[in-house]
Amino acid sequence: MDFKVVCMDLGGVMVRIRHTWEEIFRDLEIMPPNSAALGALADSVALHRFQTSEIEEEDFWKDLQDELGDLPLDTVKNVFNHILRDEYPGALELVNELKEKGYKVGCLSNTNRPHIDECMNSGRFPVCHAFDRLVTSYELELSKPQPEIYCAFEEIFDVSPKDIIFFDDSLANVRGAIDCGWTAHQIDPHEDPPRQIREILFP
Repeated sequence: MDFKVVCMDLGGVMVRIRHTWEEIFRDLEIMPPNSAALGALADSVALHRFQTSEIEEEDFWKDLQDELGDLPLDTVKNVFNHILRDEYPGALELVNELKEKGYKVGCLSNTNRPHIDECMNSGRFPVCHAFDRLVTSYELELSKPQPEIYCAFEEIFDVSPKDIIFFDDSLANVRGAIDCGWTAHQIDPHEDPPRQIREILFP
């Protein structure tokens, strides 16, 4: 494998998440208050703005409350906190194995500070401590698939595009990486992502 850095997305690749508000409401046994509360997280304007640090946390809660409908703030926060599920089995072992083989392993994630705090401090997501570097949209004030975020990752790891192989569950993010000269593969979040990555890296 002629790469120096293996780059992973976080949600849907290393960490299992709920991808729609509808799924979260169903799991919490709460009736969705409006049609927006049925949609994909990726379509949430409030979440996107928060993940790129366009708005502060206090404003995010207000915007998300408006977006999801007439719900108490505590309920909105509970819904948000249920986006993260658990770590994919085998994720930590895969990252450690790659590092033992001499590869740098990074994470490039569209995410926000509360979720990263949960990943780093709850003890539920040990893979997050295994990465050589976890690079986030909220730190860079950029998001995938903007070209600038891929360039920033290259600078952080001091490598060229040809040195990176990237795995993401979003086709748009994969195409964005390919447009920047990376080798990139889309991962199915419902079909054992660590196994898929192994099969690509070690056919």
